[in-house]
Amino acid sequence: MSDDFVAGFASRHQINPATIGRNDGFAPADLAARAQLAGSAPPATKAAGPKSFSPRPVGPKHFSPAPAAPEPEQAEEAASWDGRSADPHAFVDPIERARAAAFEEGVAHARALAEAERERDLALLHGLAAQLGNGGRIDRDALAEQLRATVLTLVRQMLGEVSIAPEQLARRAEAATALIADAAESAVLRLHPEDVPLVKSHLPATLHPVADASVARGHYVLEAAATLIEDGPSHWLGQLETAIERVALPQ
Repeated sequence: MSDDFVAGFASRHQINPATIGRNDGFAPADLAARAQLAGSAPPATKAAGPKSFSPRPVGPKHFSPAPAAPEPEQAEEAASWDGRSADPHAFVDPIERARAAAFEEGVAHARALAEAERERDLALLHGLAAQLGNGGRIDRDALAEQLRATVLTLVRQMLGEVSIAPEQLARRAEAATALIADAAESAVLRLHPEDVPLVKSHLPATLHPVADASVARGHYVLEAAATLIEDGPSHWLGQLETAIERVALPQ
């Protein structure tokens, strides 16, 4: 051990004066001159290295999606459109165009339905005509009875209107007097009470009307010395029914 070593802290008076007075290379300088010198110095080049550590999208750098091809109608309109001579009335509202297209589609659908219904009705008519042409499937007796009933109903209505006409009733009674053997013979004409005032002025002098409630309207009973004649719609209908029943349906 050196003789100069002393245990404990060294006194500041024992520190080597050379250490305190040593120059470490620092010297005061003019700050303005240093700033001017720094501004005239060329900028330092940035060291080469990655610009960013964020991941980049993967894909070809030269690729970009092509614009969608316009519709033929839109392409034609775009080609023929001139902005310098644009007509405001030539603009077509797309909503109106869609509404018109929907209307045309609805009309076409309605026509198709009507045509289908017409074809169905024609098929039904053809089938009905084919069945009617086959006489074996028709109840001829029932059809004949219905036809007779229809004819009699119509005739009964017509006779009911004609039989109570005063001129017609008087003419029938006068025609009945011609059947009497002696035309000058007086006769009694029995009529319904409501028919007597209607025909009284139209009868010849040899006929004497008498009211009889048992005689139906439009009927009469002619009574002479040796003759009795009855006539009226009920007698006509009976004769008509007999005639119709004798007529057969055509084959």
